[in-house]
Amino acid sequence: MGKRAEAKADTRSKAIEAAQRVWALPGNYDKHGVREIAVAMDMSTGAVFANFKSKAELWCAAFPGQPVPVDSPMTRLAPKMLALLAQIGALDKDELVLAHFAPALAEDLHHMLGQASMALELQQAA
Repeated sequence: MGKRAEAKADTRSKAIEAAQRVWALPGNYDKHGVREIAVAMDMSTGAVFANFKSKAELWCAAFPGQPVPVDSPMTRLAPKMLALLAQIGALDKDELVLAHFAPALAEDLHHMLGQASMALELQQAA
């Protein structure tokens, strides 16, 4: 393999690794594009597009066998839901039963469940 081919393969590998880091959390595919991938690999967007025709093609290389995420109200809500579930998981059973000791968390949960319900309705209607 010549130097040029090695450099191209190295750039491709860096783009895949950067995509895996940037898109690791649910919802990040929609939030972060090729520009953020290029920044993460300390290269230009042109370097990414020299190896991949699209953001979706890069996803397929970074996460083989996984479907390209679809932007929807539920995917945008997922990171907030995960954070809220982590907070709930940190509570002991007495705190869960006596929610009035954590009114802010109870209100966040109520609000988040309302958003999830609306998002699910929108997704089902689509």
